[in-house]
Amino acid sequence: MINGTNNAGAVQSGKYNFTNVMSNHTIIASFTIKTYLITVLSNDEKYGTVLGGGTYQSGQNVTLTAVPTEIGKFENWTKEGTIVSTENTYNFTATDDMAYTANFKEKVGINDFIELPRFNIYPNPVSDVLKIDHFCNDAAYKIFRIEIYNSYGTLAKAVDINDVKTEINVSSFVSGLYLIRFIENQSNSTMQFVKK
Repeated sequence: MINGTNNAGAVQSGKYNFTNVMSNHTIIASFTIKTYLITVLSNDEKYGTVLGGGTYQSGQNVTLTAVPTEIGKFENWTKEGTIVSTENTYNFTATDDMAYTANFKEKVGINDFIELPRFNIYPNPVSDVLKIDHFCNDAAYKIFRIEIYNSYGTLAKAVDINDVKTEINVSSFVSGLYLIRFIENQSNSTMQFVKK
């Protein structure tokens, strides 16, 4: 501001030059804190949402939070494809415009699902052949695939089916607790069994 008036050239260039000073002048330089845009995205909102995006002042602390849905599991935060954190809450200082993605996936685990009464699996515990009965006639719950996961969440076997009664040979499985997942037309459901 030169003598109470904004000088367009000085505002644009950040400097003001003058010569032949013949009287007193009042020159005021005004500054503001630079701001940055922090963009946050979810790779799949079916499995999780994100909080913390917005405009922040330079040097301000930023807290991003990844919130999984009931069927989702948080994996990591990435920036330009590089993993920056595996914690749901990620803190950093705003120093530039930045974009972060929270990566989620479908939750699969022994304790991740509720058992449903549409199925009966037996014998349980099982030594060799696991038998499965499907009681529901609703087309929305017609099973077309069965997946079995071990206690580490690793897929042990997958079987495509089209009948209400199925038998699966699990004799080669290591003894322990397993999750059997029924993939239906419009939903997924799970049960547990023990391999002796």
